[in-house]
Amino acid sequence: MRIRGFASFSGANDPLYVVDGVPTQDISTLNPNDIENISVLKDAGAASIYGSRASNGVILITTKQGSNSGVKVSYDAFVGVQDPGS
Repeated sequence: MRIRGFASFSGANDPLYVVDGVPTQDISTLNPNDIENISVLKDAGAASIYGSRASNGVILITTKQGSNSGVKVSYDAFVGVQDPGS
């Protein structure tokens, strides 16, 4: 993926990927179904936040988060005993 074109001398033209606030270079293990939002930063906005690592742009990826509602278990039962001898 290219955001800011091709560099003439160095082969490192890949943007900086930031997944849930963590900078990374490899997103190949990220499941596409887990992605909630993708944003692209370029120019001075990216450089002011991420410094020189953002010289080729930044791709911000937010993944879906699990809900924090806790575990809910519901149980309903009825038990009966019949004595045929009485």
